[in-house]
Amino acid sequence: MGLRTKVELSWRGVEYPLLVTMEVIDRVDDKLNIGKLLTRYLANDVRHSHSAKFLSLMLNEAGAKTTQEEVHMEMFSSEGVTLSDVKEFNELLLGACFHDSKKKEAQEEQTK
Repeated sequence: MGLRTKVELSWRGVEYPLLVTMEVIDRVDDKLNIGKLLTRYLANDVRHSHSAKFLSLMLNEAGAKTTQEEVHMEMFSSEGVTLSDVKEFNELLLGACFHDSKKKEAQEEQTK
C-alpha cells in the first residue's frame, strides 16, 4: 500500500480534507523542496515565506483557492492565522508527507 494520509485543513473558516499521496507530494515538491523544508523545520529555521508557500500549495491541493501572498498576509494579521497555527500546519503536513510506516505498523500491532 502506498502513502495515503488523510489530513483536515482549515482556511478562512472552511474545512478542506486532503488525502496526501505521492502524487500530491510530487506536485508540491516540484514547487517547494519539502525535504529541505523538513530539515529547516527540525533545525527550527523555517522562513515564514516558505511556510506560507507550503501551506498555500497544500490548501490548493485540498481544493482551496489561495496564494502564497494571501497565506503570508494572514500569518501576520491580527484576526488571521497565528504563528502557532502555522507551526501546527507544518507539523501536520510534514508528518503526512514523511510518515513513519514502521511506527504505524507497530501501533497497528498493539491495537490487535
